[in-house]
Amino acid sequence: MAETLAGRVDIAVKALLGEHERLMVEVSGGLDSGILAGSIARLGGLQDRIVGWLNHFADRAEGDERAYARSATEAIGATLTCAHLPVRALSERDFSALAGGARPAFNALVPVRDEDAAARMSMLGATGLVSGQGGDAVFYQMPSALILADELSAHGPRALGSPLALALARRLRRSVWSVIGQALDGDRTQVAGRTGSITTLPRQAARQAHPWISAAGKVGPAKSLQIVGLANAQVATRRCRIAQVGSLLYPLTAQPVVEFCLGLPAAVLTAGGRERGLARQAFADRLPSMILNRRKKGELTAFHAQTVAASLDFLRSHLLDGALADAGVLDRHRLEAALKPEQLLWRGEGSEILLAAALEAWVRHWQRYVPDSGQAGRRQFWAGGRR
Repeated sequence: MAETLAGRVDIAVKALLGEHERLMVEVSGGLDSGILAGSIARLGGLQDRIVGWLNHFADRAEGDERAYARSATEAIGATLTCAHLPVRALSERDFSALAGGARPAFNALVPVRDEDAAARMSMLGATGLVSGQGGDAVFYQMPSALILADELSAHGPRALGSPLALALARRLRRSVWSVIGQALDGDRTQVAGRTGSITTLPRQAARQAHPWISAAGKVGPAKSLQIVGLANAQVATRRCRIAQVGSLLYPLTAQPVVEFCLGLPAAVLTAGGRERGLARQAFADRLPSMILNRRKKGELTAFHAQTVAASLDFLRSHLLDGALADAGVLDRHRLEAALKPEQLLWRGEGSEILLAAALEAWVRHWQRYVPDSGQAGRRQFWAGGRR
């Protein structure tokens, strides 16, 4: 299976990248981008088409993965360009400029990264950006006791005697008994995810099955978790400044790769409880040990919080007095509490607030063309103000 997975990824990389003569590759420093770098190097001729290997890094340690990214490029003899992500105040233009798409521009929540990558692509004449986007869901990065629930459904009580329960307990830093208890209960709450701390959506709305799960028929809770992850990954195909310059190329979410991984049990993909375990086996000979054996992922939680803190004057007006708050989608009381520097540092809700800001800009844009009905009982927001 590991050999087949590597072959599927190579097929997707060759097919997507082969249509371009000049490309830029985003190297985050994580496993997925490392896999892509190794695949590009393995496929003859493709590496010559890469005009830039780019890593963006933030100030805090968890957002700085340059050492890992360099290990990936050095392993294939490529030169990495590292670009700093400065914290700057956001304005309405950062969101309204991309608000005219069929869906909100959730792929551009870090404008400084979006602008920098687009500018570099334009300067280098690159017609596409290659990224490992979606690999977490495809290869199964999500830690969950529900993996054992799927095995219980498939193999019965004998699954409890397998090493999987212990491996999951170690990974989740919980007792074996709590893992077994959740698996026996089959709790699907985490499959749907949370509604968010600043919304007014009722709890039952968060537990409704995603349409993709309904379409998949009878699947276990762990497999459902993977499907939801794949659904969430689709936001990365939407509007952004990078896409205005060239194509967004995500080989790990290409059909041959997704179909193969969806056909495998979660326990196989995690290879005994280790996140993306099968992928690690499949690409072990292509990855530097620094990435292959890495246990933690980088994150931009603090960077998002700092960005929101620097943008509070704009965001308070944009959201507290906005269309979503007027419609009751956002809870003004919770939102006002969240838009305080001390809360941002403590709770880390910056990314959720940025998502809300992008959605607000999208709603305001489309109200210009498809306004609410006269019975909506809330204000209309237009480009020149509101009525």
